[in-house]
Amino acid sequence: MKEGPFAEEGQHRCDNCGKAWTGPQLEGMDDFFERVTPGGVMPSGQCPGCGSLCFPVEKNEAAVEEVMAFVKGLKNPDSDAWLLDEVVHDAAAHAAATANNNGLQGQVEFLVEQGWAAKEIVKAIKDTQG
Repeated sequence: MKEGPFAEEGQHRCDNCGKAWTGPQLEGMDDFFERVTPGGVMPSGQCPGCGSLCFPVEKNEAAVEEVMAFVKGLKNPDSDAWLLDEVVHDAAAHAAATANNNGLQGQVEFLVEQGWAAKEIVKAIKDTQG
């Protein structure tokens, strides 16, 4: 018997393949009570791609709103898009370095988190093979 999905609007990520789904795209969960842990995070549904459990992607909207409110108080908020360029580049470089240091699996997980499909990653691997 399938349970759920219990998904709300927003994005949900598969705990296995890493693919992101919207709430309405998720499936009901097979063997629900055998797959969850009491007191654990409640899954939002089952991944239509691989059948694993998906969980809500939490965004810290309060932090975004706080920073954007600060930016609106600057002299030229529309022309200040460059303010965080270097910080964003450094953060992305750190994330990429961490993925590379975690070997092939870490690299694949990183690319999936960036929205790459499996076939795109396979093509990139084939392209490096000559």
